[in-house]
Amino acid sequence: MICNCKKRDTKQEILKESFLLCGESKSSNFSLSEVADRVGISKTAIFRHFKNKDALIVEMRHVFLDKFAELFKGENFFFSQIPLKKCEFKEFSLIVDRVLSFYMTNPGYLDFFLSMDTMHAGIGKSLVSAMKDCGVSISDEFIAKGHQIFFKAYFCAESIVYFLTRRNFAKLEKNPVGISDEEFKQKVINLLWNGIGNESFILSDKRKKELDELSKIELQDETESKFFKAFAEIFSEYGIEGVTVERISEKVNLAKSSLYSYFDNKDQFILEMFVQEVSTISNLIFEKTECVENIDELIYTVLRTEKNYLELKPFVLMIHSWVTQNKFDFDKTHVLGNAKFIENTREKIQKQIGEKYFDTVSSFFGWISSLSGALTIYLGTQKLQELSKKEDYADVIFNLVKGGVNTEKE
Repeated sequence: MICNCKKRDTKQEILKESFLLCGESKSSNFSLSEVADRVGISKTAIFRHFKNKDALIVEMRHVFLDKFAELFKGENFFFSQIPLKKCEFKEFSLIVDRVLSFYMTNPGYLDFFLSMDTMHAGIGKSLVSAMKDCGVSISDEFIAKGHQIFFKAYFCAESIVYFLTRRNFAKLEKNPVGISDEEFKQKVINLLWNGIGNESFILSDKRKKELDELSKIELQDETESKFFKAFAEIFSEYGIEGVTVERISEKVNLAKSSLYSYFDNKDQFILEMFVQEVSTISNLIFEKTECVENIDELIYTVLRTEKNYLELKPFVLMIHSWVTQNKFDFDKTHVLGNAKFIENTREKIQKQIGEKYFDTVSSFFGWISSLSGALTIYLGTQKLQELSKKEDYADVIFNLVKGGVNTEKE
């Protein structure tokens, strides 16, 4: 008797479950034991296919890049042509739709992408190089215009990440997402192309200068606790993983046993420092925006204030990444920290942009904050400081929020 049983592809099952674990943990910090349990094999069986976890991650990266590259291969997109042509809405819509669909139909791929090394300093160059290596046609002229197109590409990429993450979070929490996948994709496409589309107000250069002055920040060292100073020093020298109870106790000149009377463990210590930062920046934003008159001034002032704050304390974003990867309830912390600000701006936002793109006021400002904050992670502090000398990136992001990437408006 001939058996028509299909041979099991264990290697593909390992890869599939690894991606799913990335989605569930929001990082690539899963263990091989977890993968083995999900596949239904022993941990040692994994080593028949992958030498170690690093080898598995490398293969996952190849799988991700190959599948992502397939979205653009075999077609003559604007970035492939010589001379370089303008991207029209139909083509832009097709590209964004494919990217959104790719992440929506491949669970865990987005979180794996966010954990990849391409999401840190030099993302543009490394990702473009990876796409070319995978067979995507990208013209040298397009690459040469890197600085000119960077902000539009960044605006689209970070917005896609933000809205997909928010939608996925709502699904995981079994909250109603409100609209279908197709409606969701169309909303994102239109927002990226047109911006919020509010042309009621135009900020003059004079008013921008006034808001620039208003958004300046001077941090007083004496307001910070000895714990925060210790944390900042340790973080700067060793990074987030180097923040240990031993180093904290040494910096604040306390015995480890005494330190536990303030914090239960290292995780609580870092979380407390982060909550303190959220509270500080929330209060600053509320203070800076009390006298703004319209939605444009509100957006501009928030971007400016966050830019100034994060340039002074770039490590706050790294703590944010750590908090989210360790699955702390950051969303509640963030919303509570901004409750006063949200309440005071709700009427202004709903009156001027309504619910065209955003289901809540917090989702709108979460988007604005992500555009401002993630740039530091993508480029790194040093490169961002170099960029600041050439380009007022807060103003560039403000114009993209207002008018989108539609070149007809230039």
